[in-house]
Amino acid sequence: MTGACHLTGNVLCGAGTPTTELIGMYILLAAFLIAGGAVVVWAARRFRQPPPDRLTPQAELQRFRELVARGDMSAEEFERVRTLLEPGGADSRKAPPGRA
Repeated sequence: MTGACHLTGNVLCGAGTPTTELIGMYILLAAFLIAGGAVVVWAARRFRQPPPDRLTPQAELQRFRELVARGDMSAEEFERVRTLLEPGGADSRKAPPGRA
């Protein structure tokens, strides 16, 4: 019987003894699955981070006032920024005067 299994190449004759080639393939498959799982976990953590906190217009004005006090920003620049950040300033940005 062993001669017939050898001559026909029947896989079922030696089913109880995995070859080293199959063991290597199983190890490679496990490595790919672990690496794929690690990529999925990394991507999930990377893209689920909360967005950074946005400053309110009042907080931004305070920050710009500090820049003026330190001398990093001129008073003219501050006035331009203030007109944009004050209530109603955003409306004036959407429709420039003289254009409808």
